Amino acid sequence: MSSPPAAMRLREWSRQTERPLEDVRRALSISRTTLTSWLNGQTEPRVSQARAIEKATGGFVRVAHWIRD
Repeated sequence: MSSPPAAMRLREWSRQTERPLEDVRRALSISRTTLTSWLNGQTEPRVSQARAIEKATGGFVRVAHWIRD
């Protein structure tokens, strides 16, 4: 599976802001395994988690970015 657009944006946000993805993981209280699964496109966050990511990234990674056609 390829990374979803949201995962690519999350990585880009991390690079641009110089904030580690570990900060997002801690803010969401999720495991490293869960975050890795999202980043690799194996699973997707629940809507509530996607909203929390949107808030944590200041809207850079929107809920809509996780939706695949």
